[in-house]
Amino acid sequence: MGARSHSVAESSAPTRGWPSVESDVVSLSTKPNALPRTRGRELNNGYSCMTKTEIQQLIEAGLPGATVRVFGDDGQHFEAEVICAEFAGKLPLAQHRMVYATLGDKMGRDIHALQLRTRAA
Repeated sequence: MGARSHSVAESSAPTRGWPSVESDVVSLSTKPNALPRTRGRELNNGYSCMTKTEIQQLIEAGLPGATVRVFGDDGQHFEAEVICAEFAGKLPLAQHRMVYATLGDKMGRDIHALQLRTRAA
């Protein structure tokens, strides 16, 4: 007796209301552009992207006299090095809060991630 091949539809496993594998394939193939459009909206959340120059200018305006270097080219993930005399005697967490305060509501909205390196001048 040869081995019998069977399809997912013939399987005895209960589906519990979930679509079969075959229907998933059909639904994906009939809507080839659905995933990229949805994914794009989720990533941008309707907000604009920032440039490293804009971030540098915001930090310099909020911390006058600071030396600021910003890195990152994807518009959402950045690294910044901030050297400022106002950081003297403050813990790193307080220094980071000072930098985040210069960015206001743009942090977490227009800027998805910002890695900071801070130190006193």
